Amino acid sequence: MKEDVLHIQIGSVVEKAVRSQGISISSFARQLGCDRTNVYKIFKKEFLDIPQMRRIEGILGIDLWHYYLEYFGSSHSDEA
Repeated sequence: MKEDVLHIQIGSVVEKAVRSQGISISSFARQLGCDRTNVYKIFKKEFLDIPQMRRIEGILGIDLWHYYLEYFGSSHSDEA
């Protein structure tokens, strides 16, 4: 389980949410204030900066922060 959490890319979580909600890439890009190519770059990111993450959470109505908490909680528990 811990290994799965460490290998989650936040961009893939965003992509799944966009697609499962039936939001077009063009519409999502407009709401984010960027173009479609930037949306596809977001889908490939491992991490997002906090302002971008908060904008995406607002648009999609999801909580992305818990993925970071799981990721960093898992990496720090290995050090103990």
